[in-house]
Amino acid sequence: MNNFEIQPIDGAIAIRIVNPANPNQWEFYQFGAIKSVVPVAQIGFGDRDSVTNIRKNPVREDDKLEFVINFHDENDCPPLRYNIKYVDNQPTWTYDIAGLAQALADINSWIGAGTTGSGLANILLAGLNLEGTQQLVLASLDALNNLFAGTARTVTGPTRTSGSGTVPAGARMVSFYNAGGAAVDVNGGTANLEASESVTFQAGGENDTLPAIAYDATGSTLVITVVS
Repeated sequence: MNNFEIQPIDGAIAIRIVNPANPNQWEFYQFGAIKSVVPVAQIGFGDRDSVTNIRKNPVREDDKLEFVINFHDENDCPPLRYNIKYVDNQPTWTYDIAGLAQALADINSWIGAGTTGSGLANILLAGLNLEGTQQLVLASLDALNNLFAGTARTVTGPTRTSGSGTVPAGARMVSFYNAGGAAVDVNGGTANLEASESVTFQAGGENDTLPAIAYDATGSTLVITVVS
């Protein structure tokens, strides 16, 4: 397999084969077209030593530490598969489980920073096949668990108000409860939240956030809770 370079460029993952004698152009894959990025790790497979019948260690030529990029339209763009052993321009993608986890974390951060909505890629755990010591298995799972660790959120409120204002953009979830006796305005509407009614706005993807949300509780009382 030829060495390759990969990096984010203008809202896309850019990939090119390294060929000093005949430099290749970048191929661009838009973030919004990407459905998922899947790690594939196979360690301890391949030919055994002809004398001892023991598989060679450490990672050998026939081991695989790869990621697969899947697209929403697989007929138009089939999955792309790359072994991190051959990447030239990402020094933190070391040829081990930790390096594979770092590759997926980097790709996820590129996509999360460059797109929102349904185009956001999901990092999926699949095709993990390990043969070897218990320590190797535990180290592998620990590296991948770190990749999928959740993010702590900040909760502000509940806050009561009888005036008008705007919840700034960037929240993950915003909840409005009309605790007063008159209808109030929420999110550009007019008297669209009646007394004792509530409405919640929530971002979809892990890295998505909400736009600014205006409200006017004049003549009533809104209870607002924000998660960011």
